[in-house]
Amino acid sequence: MIEAVIFDWFGVCAEKWIDVWQRSLKGRVNPERLRDDFFKNLDAYATSAITGEVFLGRVLGEQILNPGQHRELLTNVGAINFELLERIRGLKEGTRTALLSDNFTEIAPVIDQRIGGFANYFDVTILSNELGIGKKGPKIYQATLDRLGVPASEAVFIDDKQKNLDVARSLGIDTIQYAFTNGQGNEQLYTALRERGVEI
Repeated sequence: MIEAVIFDWFGVCAEKWIDVWQRSLKGRVNPERLRDDFFKNLDAYATSAITGEVFLGRVLGEQILNPGQHRELLTNVGAINFELLERIRGLKEGTRTALLSDNFTEIAPVIDQRIGGFANYFDVTILSNELGIGKKGPKIYQATLDRLGVPASEAVFIDDKQKNLDVARSLGIDTIQYAFTNGQGNEQLYTALRERGVEI
């Protein structure tokens, strides 16, 4: 029986951050190179091994941006799946909820403020930039289970990336692959949760 639902942020509760960057930099950088360099350096930024400025330098290379543009890239939240967040708030009545996100020092407080606080929607919030560990290894998933107070067999994890789902599954956590597309397709996620006995 599922007692806890764990949600990813980028790609589930909000649009993918790479999509925000590609839209902001359209016509100014090579989109394939941007994507490659973005993901090549993302884990180091998500675990606070490098700063936002270093991340920008590695991703954009010689492209010179003014400080305002730097801040815009590092703090642009993009589209938020508010419909899903309201459903998550309803889940808090009977099912434990957690946010488990590879997140970033500059943008996490902006997201928190924009939605009125992570605690309004999630019982537990686990952010990689605060723990210094990311979703590519099992430790952050176990930390989430520990904070929720549930065994892996009683949790389901929702993420847009298969590689993250594979790590969660290796611990015995049930998984659902889901990608937010500006409000389209939430019913697919709700159906998958209901099939697991979670009324959302």
